[in-house]
Amino acid sequence: MSDETSTIPVACHLSEEQREKFIEMCSRSYPLSEEMIGRFPLLWDWEAFSQNESLEWSIRWDWASEKE
Repeated sequence: MSDETSTIPVACHLSEEQREKFIEMCSRSYPLSEEMIGRFPLLWDWEAFSQNESLEWSIRWDWASEKE
């Protein structure tokens, strides 16, 4: 996980395991904006995004490059 996660105030007090679960749950379920996703690209669980029905899908999603 990137050090960028420590810049998210709501996740900074969590253990690494709790933080990873929190990020997975947000990635899987929360209606995130494209701006928010783009602001912290290393933060998100990109595989969990594939199950997030609240996201607006686009052919612009490039899963492989975001996980690097």
